[in-house]
Amino acid sequence: MGLKIKKQLTCQEIAEKTVKDRFAYQSAFELEMALRAVQTAKPKVILEIGVANGASIAAWAEACRPDLVIGMDPLTNPKTPEQQKSFDGLMKEFNVQLI
Repeated sequence: MGLKIKKQLTCQEIAEKTVKDRFAYQSAFELEMALRAVQTAKPKVILEIGVANGASIAAWAEACRPDLVIGMDPLTNPKTPEQQKSFDGLMKEFNVQLI
């Protein structure tokens, strides 16, 4: 029984996956450029105001691997069952604290 290690994706791969599979509102290029800029700062905490369905906050968490991820959104409300499933999985995978 070996430990399964996840390959660290590039910012481009994270952005493309986020737009295609996680229902992000940004374009893949726009998100990739933002991820590259934030990743170089190596933040310990990520705070996103306006989480919507959780796509971009998961991208930030995946690209930067901070110690703490906080999402603030009083109206977080995935619109479809697919978005809800994705949202629930992302919140659990990246241990997002939603307020």
